[in-house]
Amino acid sequence: MNSVISILFKPSWRPWRTLSITLSALALSGGCNDRTSTGPNSFTNPDALGATQYSLTTFDSCVDAEADLKSRLLAKVTSDLEARRHDLIEYGYYNGGGRGGMEVGDVILEDAGEPAMDAAEGDFDSATAESAPSASNGTTTVTDQGGDREEGVDYSGTNNQEEGVDEADFVKTDGDFIYVVSGNTLNIFAVPVFGDIEARGTLELPYNPREMLLAGDEMVLFSTISPWGMNSDDPLREEIGFDDGSYRYSNYTRVDTIALDASRMTPTIGNSVLIEGSYSTARHHSLEEGDRVMMVSHAQVNIPGVQSDIYIDLYNMDRDQREAIVDTLIDAMIEQNEIAINELSLEDVVPGVWSIEGNAMERFPFDESDCQNVAAVVDGVTHSMTSLLTLGLDDNGVSVSADHIMSNYPTVYASNDVIVIAESSQPQWWYYEDAPEDATNLHRFDIDGSTTTYSGSGQVPGQIIGQFALSEHDGDIRVATTRNLWSQWWDEEQNPISNWLFILNGENELETKGSVGPLAEGETIWSARFKEDTAYIVTFRQTDPLWVIDIADADNPMTLGELHIPGVSTYIHPIEDDNLLTIGIPGDESGRLEWGQDRISLFDVSDRSNPTQVTTLDIGEEYGWGYSEARNDHRAFQYFNNMLAIPRSQEMWVEVDCDVQDPEDSEDSEDSDEGGSDGVAGEDEVSSGSDSASSSDVAPPPDEPFEDAYNDGECYPYTRYFNIAGLQLIDVEPGASLSSHGALVQNGIFNPEQNGGYCYYGYAANVRRSIFMGDFIYAISPAGITVHRIDDLEQVAMATTPLHNNNYGYDCYYY
Repeated sequence: MNSVISILFKPSWRPWRTLSITLSALALSGGCNDRTSTGPNSFTNPDALGATQYSLTTFDSCVDAEADLKSRLLAKVTSDLEARRHDLIEYGYYNGGGRGGMEVGDVILEDAGEPAMDAAEGDFDSATAESAPSASNGTTTVTDQGGDREEGVDYSGTNNQEEGVDEADFVKTDGDFIYVVSGNTLNIFAVPVFGDIEARGTLELPYNPREMLLAGDEMVLFSTISPWGMNSDDPLREEIGFDDGSYRYSNYTRVDTIALDASRMTPTIGNSVLIEGSYSTARHHSLEEGDRVMMVSHAQVNIPGVQSDIYIDLYNMDRDQREAIVDTLIDAMIEQNEIAINELSLEDVVPGVWSIEGNAMERFPFDESDCQNVAAVVDGVTHSMTSLLTLGLDDNGVSVSADHIMSNYPTVYASNDVIVIAESSQPQWWYYEDAPEDATNLHRFDIDGSTTTYSGSGQVPGQIIGQFALSEHDGDIRVATTRNLWSQWWDEEQNPISNWLFILNGENELETKGSVGPLAEGETIWSARFKEDTAYIVTFRQTDPLWVIDIADADNPMTLGELHIPGVSTYIHPIEDDNLLTIGIPGDESGRLEWGQDRISLFDVSDRSNPTQVTTLDIGEEYGWGYSEARNDHRAFQYFNNMLAIPRSQEMWVEVDCDVQDPEDSEDSEDSDEGGSDGVAGEDEVSSGSDSASSSDVAPPPDEPFEDAYNDGECYPYTRYFNIAGLQLIDVEPGASLSSHGALVQNGIFNPEQNGGYCYYGYAANVRRSIFMGDFIYAISPAGITVHRIDDLEQVAMATTPLHNNNYGYDCYYY
């Protein structure tokens, strides 16, 4: 049964729409295991860190929900203390951190005090609030936009895992405009014609914006709020705190809908929702009935009065002395924790959801029916909650549903039909000598229009590396895991590390249909990718085996081929003509990796039983440490029209030589809107067809010495540290070759008056994303955008964000 709590808004930007907050029930299928709690300590298995009953359970009433969740909290903090008891008695120390503790001499325990906060009063079933209409801003509509530019044809968009499912990022484009979140500002740039860029609108945001999604003329923006960084007069402080001044959660997520006017000059905040928990990720689906946005957050509840640390030195005591002291203190702490937890209300435990109108906030409390949107793994023990927030955007309003699962930290996968939330079944299993094998719980939610419905859970042995280890195809859930990843070093008979692929399905419970394994014993999975009926898995220890697995028959998947090569691939990108394009780290036959370099590899998998490596291209061999964000974030990997662009930051020490002309006598070489070649590797220096990028392709610093090398007209050579913000472009001929197209430098965009902007420590100076638009490449950093012709990489335009003038107090240092 669904319960709906509605608040009517009349936002100035769309006065006919409504916002309805829907606390939707988790529609559990009949085959799942439900539990009805009988009291605050009904869940009494503190050692159940390797749960075998992995289905989600809901509750018949809020009384049952409160009792069960509080029992799990007590079981979790008790299990933590039992782990500390073991380590302190046996070894005199333990490794870990906690929430406050006790010392020897703390014999009298302080009272836990009054309940943390009272339950909200009043009936919010039909509360109403209105916002004052705003006057017309008088802006004009830009008429020189392309309008009919098509993503994937005319320009590149976000590199998403699944076609049709857009992933949130701090950079987005609709072909006519580019949107960049930088600092606490949303920056909008217009692209009147490809090759041009101009600053358009900005919107200063109250908190720390992280990522966004586009839905036509609307944007959904996700911000993170740290309560410890709030202003003293922030209205949130009283809403999200306990009476003792502490906060329920360490981070909060604000979700804002942003109205985008035609000119994009005056973006405005429309409806806003706040949820307790740290932002994890978000997805956008475009549907016939409207747009749907799903956001996942994760929260770890902070409980006043809960103790989990002991601040004493027991190392030099004998075991009997340690045992007497530790037992006394931990028993007392468990007793106090039970008092503190039992005095919590349900609203203290379950993440709260608020609607926001200016400085006014309305929290949506639970009633009996609403408590069905809270769930927990049957045998799960944790003190954290995963929330799935679903926003439906259509002509009838912005509907928001929130589902909460008591779970460990989630990995999120989304196709057009399902969402899978994966969590480790053991939050801290390595504390226990008799711990079960590590496993991953999978919770499936079916997508139907603007609603999500829980449709079953499953469990697989091992751990996953991230979202690309998960896939859904024709209703089957495919998952690649590494088993025994966290070795129990104290066990003389350890199970060997191995890798597996599982295929699961089922209406009410995810059951394993077929599996492949063990693969590559002693190695671990570094990357995985599923493409229709084929899985590609890369494992690594000394060499990099690429495994090709046929999963067309879900009941009988089989390994078709494997290829062993030095180095490792960290991301796999399928491209046309049965080719795989990967990024990773070069290495040798002994297993040593060159972490300061990046390797681009091209594989031919047309013969799935005999995959071959066509060619490789190593970047950064001739300079010091370098790194590409595309190694670990697929959104930084931009492949379009047989060309790959990856950002690459290069750190190096450079000798500043005086045997060049004085900068005062040279022409100004700063980047400007008119373009300039100083930020580009020379055309005659670019390697083409070799197996490694030349020094010019890793974007060296400028040739002239900096002005601070001169004193009274005399030049004094010295050594300086440089951080080079670059973008690498690689020509890709599927099935044939890789060759460096060149590199561009964007350092001049950041603090151009400070020594050319070439000496800076910090991520904001680095190129992090890129967009192909026609015959041009747009290099994007939090500081701004530079536009370059693809053929010669000449810079032709530039636009900045307010962050480009902020060096965070760092100056250039030379030695």
